[in-house]
Amino acid sequence: MYLWLKVNWGLYSGRYECAVNAESIQKNIQVQYCVRDEEITAGDFPSVGFWKAEVSYKRLGLTQKNFHPISNGSLRSVIYHYAENCTMAAAYGVTYEEGNGLHDMHMNSGEKKGGKNPNRELGDGALVFYERHETTSSRRTWIFTKFASQSL
Repeated sequence: MYLWLKVNWGLYSGRYECAVNAESIQKNIQVQYCVRDEEITAGDFPSVGFWKAEVSYKRLGLTQKNFHPISNGSLRSVIYHYAENCTMAAAYGVTYEEGNGLHDMHMNSGEKKGGKNPNRELGDGALVFYERHETTSSRRTWIFTKFASQSL
């Protein structure tokens, strides 16, 4: 699926495409996902724009038991829910050569030795949705995806 993010102002203002693996199109490659919701403070909201960032599922403490198989569009529904209700969103992945979007917004480490894809230990991808609330605590929800062939 494609999620469009908009940067309203600054040097990188514009719309950016984010290619998200919401379901595998190949029968033998299962995609799994994990949702992590946490309470945050105003200082935890990211600044607007682009910055070099590193994400590691292992360093964030994720384990295989945190991930669940995607079935019947379940991940698409989760992403739509958070996208519709968020104040701000962030995406971690690999920038397109043209600079107009991101892909590889999934685990990019954990490949078996000799596999066809290189391991990028600090280059895992994720979607993050931020909700600012006036009367209750603000929230940050991470959505992580990985292929069943990858190990944590």
